[in-house]
Amino acid sequence: MAKLTNTIHPVTIDKPMVLIPVEEYLILLEEAGYKPTPKLDREIT
Repeated sequence: MAKLTNTIHPVTIDKPMVLIPVEEYLILLEEAGYKPTPKLDREIT
């Protein structure tokens, strides 16, 4: 659950972001030609 944070600094999102389920992300990786590597596997988990 999101936490409400009071800050005096503005927050800027400069890149579009979308949250998708992990299962869907793995399907997209496979379609894009994903090749398993230890570094990428660590980033996914």
